[in-house]
Amino acid sequence: MSHLNGSNDENNVTQPPAFSSFQTDLTPRAKTKIKLRFILVIFLAIHIPLVLYFILSRTILALAISIIPPTISIILNFIIYKQFDVIGMLSVIGWISAIILASFQKVSKFYSLGVSFVFGVIGLVLVITLIPIKVGSFEMRPFLYYCSKHFNIGNYQGLTKDEPFPDRCERYWKTYASFRRPLIIVTAVWGFVFLLELLIRIIIVYKANGFDPDNYVFYYSFPFLSVFTVIYITWLRRKQLKKLFCPA
Repeated sequence: MSHLNGSNDENNVTQPPAFSSFQTDLTPRAKTKIKLRFILVIFLAIHIPLVLYFILSRTILALAISIIPPTISIILNFIIYKQFDVIGMLSVIGWISAIILASFQKVSKFYSLGVSFVFGVIGLVLVITLIPIKVGSFEMRPFLYYCSKHFNIGNYQGLTKDEPFPDRCERYWKTYASFRRPLIIVTAVWGFVFLLELLIRIIIVYKANGFDPDNYVFYYSFPFLSVFTVIYITWLRRKQLKKLFCPA
């Protein structure tokens, strides 16, 4: 994957990047603001839309109304922070997919795909972000990269404290293969697992002649992804500690 290519001048910076920890040169107040912003985005993109959907009796109109909160999140992030809310964007894509699914209630085989179709579309979006598409100055990056960049998540020691965080994140992406790799792997695993789950669901629905009330594969996929992510991040941190405390 071409994202993995590029320079890897890790010896030029005092400390190599670690994965998924808040940068240490932020003040406590700045860290609190980042955490509150993340919580607000999650509420607008996920929790509030779900509450609206169930309160409004799970209709197509309810699905359409549920798109409003994540759209507001996207607009607010763009106006206030001059950044694109990728989590809000993913939420909007998910709700639009649900509207498309609900519009085909009379097509039993398609409608029986249920939530697997919605997360299959989300998985496709995650996989697409792995493609290094270039348009002018824009270059596609993995979904998790944008989460790291927009919410200031990551250990970016070794660079100037006065450097804007987006610039710092961009420089680490271009400089460190060890920084790029986890973002690519986690994005890829989540994306391909959602797509694989949708494929399995299609096969099950086809064999069941368009009727399959149970969707065990989907409910198994989330525990698997959660366990994988925790184990992988733990392994990365231990590997990082070995490099810091065990000289070659």
